[in-house]
Amino acid sequence: GYFIADELPQDAGDTRWYQPLQDRYDQVKRLTSRPVMVSTYRNPVDFLKTLMHGTDQLMMDYYPYPESPKYGLINDIPAIARDMHEAAGNNSWFAIQAFSYYVSEPENIEPFHFPKVPPAVSNQGAPTANYMVEMARLALHEGVHNLAFFHYGYAKAIPGQLTEIQIAVRQIRESSEFG
Repeated sequence: GYFIADELPQDAGDTRWYQPLQDRYDQVKRLTSRPVMVSTYRNPVDFLKTLMHGTDQLMMDYYPYPESPKYGLINDIPAIARDMHEAAGNNSWFAIQAFSYYVSEPENIEPFHFPKVPPAVSNQGAPTANYMVEMARLALHEGVHNLAFFHYGYAKAIPGQLTEIQIAVRQIRESSEFG
């Protein structure tokens, strides 16, 4: 398939994005019948439904590690997953955070009110396999149908993080809890 928009728009009230998104979608569909995907930030369900007019697959980029009330908490995932399911049904995706803000986006530490030092249980501020599995569990149990892991490129910069991702993927695949 084709990924045509990443985390846009950032403001659910900004409607200028709709026609360009629809134009991109139409352009791809004129060339192929393959699916089109868009990712978004957390937004109201009505906004997510509107996005579905310009995509076939919808993915939520929600990265709650380390947890911060300013950005969001892992316990917000069930509500997000229900909204994603309502908007996109079987075409809903949840991006599992596999990167560290401390390594890849240090400029976001202060604005998101993350702790100045990475949590001791993390891998340089990246979520552990257990935390990634918990994100997956919360999303899948509340209706999201597909998972992706973000961000492989950043994860390579942290020794051992690719192993954490592999462990998480294996646990998800092998667990009867995930179907």
